[in-house]
Amino acid sequence: MNVPASLYWRTKLMQKFKPLYKSLGDLESWLLKTELQDIKVNAPVYITSLARSGTTIITEILSKHDNVCSHTYGDFPAVFTPYWNNWLRQRQPFLSGKKFERAHQDRIMINNDSADAFEEVIWMYFHPQLHQPKIANELPIENDPSFVEYYIKHIKKHLLIKNKSRYIAKANYNISRIKEILKIFPDAKFIIPIRHPVNHIASLMKQHEIYKKAAQNNNKIDSQLAASGHFEFGHLRQVINMGNSQYTKKVLNLWEKNLEIKGWAHYWQGLFEAVIKLKRQSKQLNNAIKFIKYEDLCHHSKETIEDILQYCHLDAAVFSHHISKYEEKLSLPGYYKITFNQDEIDEILQITQTVSRKFGYNKSNCN
Repeated sequence: MNVPASLYWRTKLMQKFKPLYKSLGDLESWLLKTELQDIKVNAPVYITSLARSGTTIITEILSKHDNVCSHTYGDFPAVFTPYWNNWLRQRQPFLSGKKFERAHQDRIMINNDSADAFEEVIWMYFHPQLHQPKIANELPIENDPSFVEYYIKHIKKHLLIKNKSRYIAKANYNISRIKEILKIFPDAKFIIPIRHPVNHIASLMKQHEIYKKAAQNNNKIDSQLAASGHFEFGHLRQVINMGNSQYTKKVLNLWEKNLEIKGWAHYWQGLFEAVIKLKRQSKQLNNAIKFIKYEDLCHHSKETIEDILQYCHLDAAVFSHHISKYEEKLSLPGYYKITFNQDEIDEILQITQTVSRKFGYNKSNCN
């Protein structure tokens, strides 16, 4: 795992002069005001969940659709000026670079054109208190018109420069902002991947150790993760606060006691239980939120991808060749093995039972 020197110093520059970068984004919007007036943000799609649940592969799949655009690796760190940045990149195709396996070591190949989560940089600029464990990640959007205006224009600029009609965002922290985002975009769609808790926690713990070990040998990694709005793993790990400080506090306390498995189990349970309760609050929320089982995506790829496309109102007919490609490609991870003993598996299933049973997860169907 390495942070290229050019990326590191461009990121440091953005961090040091962030108000200037934001002002350049304002200038960009002002110069494009006529063009942006004609752009409509129609039913944006948010792929959001606990990390390691399938958000990346679902985002990758949807990003192949002819009508869709998203943030890409090449958008960072120039996140505040997406139009100018992409205008330059479109004229320098060599900047895309060759694909390589991402730092997660999970078979996903990326380059600068690959979709990923970077809109969190915008959220953090307007809300510096984010990612503090005692503060809920949900935000009172109605009291922040400057952010709403900037955010809408930011999405419109992506649609304009990339000549697309639909915006998708991979953003795990937006799982705690569903109600607030619906106030901005009432027709927004939220895809929530969910995974068997035993397999999911094994993957989360593996990833956390990868980032911790890498950061011990390279202090650039933690600063790069923080600058890009990633606090899922490593020394800066935080819990997504869904408005329930009790489960957040419990998880952090367990981790402090090195009770990693128990902490992750309570995290899994608390987060998904909060989404289930949210989905039941109103017809709008019920229609806006769709759970996708990671196992279905791997075992029944064609049907699951078609289901996602239908839910998002994306034409599946023009996507058939991509569906066939992913039907052959997708499978459950075989590059690592779960090392939990039977008592640990039983503990995970006992802690997560009120949610896991709803999705048919039990001892017999964990890998």
